[in-house]
Amino acid sequence: MGIRPGLIVNARLGSTRCKHKVIRPFADSSLIEIALEKMNALQTDLNLYFGAGDPELIELAARYPRVKLVERPPEALTADGPPSRVHSHLKGLPEEWFLFINPCHPLVPGQLWLDAVEAFREETPRSLTAVFRNHGWFYDQAGNSLNCKGSQVHATQDTPYVLEVAHAFHLIQRDRFLAEERPWSNEPGDPYLFEIPRELAWDIDTEDQFLAVERLYESRCLTQAS
Repeated sequence: MGIRPGLIVNARLGSTRCKHKVIRPFADSSLIEIALEKMNALQTDLNLYFGAGDPELIELAARYPRVKLVERPPEALTADGPPSRVHSHLKGLPEEWFLFINPCHPLVPGQLWLDAVEAFREETPRSLTAVFRNHGWFYDQAGNSLNCKGSQVHATQDTPYVLEVAHAFHLIQRDRFLAEERPWSNEPGDPYLFEIPRELAWDIDTEDQFLAVERLYESRCLTQAS
């Protein structure tokens, strides 16, 4: 059977760049409800969790019977604290491994979460994160080319690609994460880079991203469902 991670969506209302982004209206729903609906519909026997501490979010949990609410203490509802505090609600759960799912990636289908778990079982790395290919001209802060060295590249699509972290989901070992206060070592293979399609890797952190991704979601997901 191999590793059996728990799948968890964590959410809070403390976003400052895009206020209350997970719960405000988004394509006739909300980002957190879209994520929980996908979790609730997954064809899997893995445990599904919703980590929340804000009353407005906790109230939603009853709508998704297959997803277990894990209440987060007030001190965990911040992005500024160490992982051992922000993710302290994981300590009482039975799993050793967790797939952390970002609800601000509404275009990512739930099956892709399960595909990542299966890839992890086959590769057995120490951690995993979702990445996508990014073609472009990239330089470091000193002005050195990162991916077009010694070549004359004229078209963006012809450049050697880099892999950019999508922040859509991460699969990590809980005890290591909480003890070391970091999810991985950033050495090759830690994390294992699980590639997802670029067109699905839209994250929402700002107001303009909220509006743009909402239009994409309505066009791609709602149109396909109707």
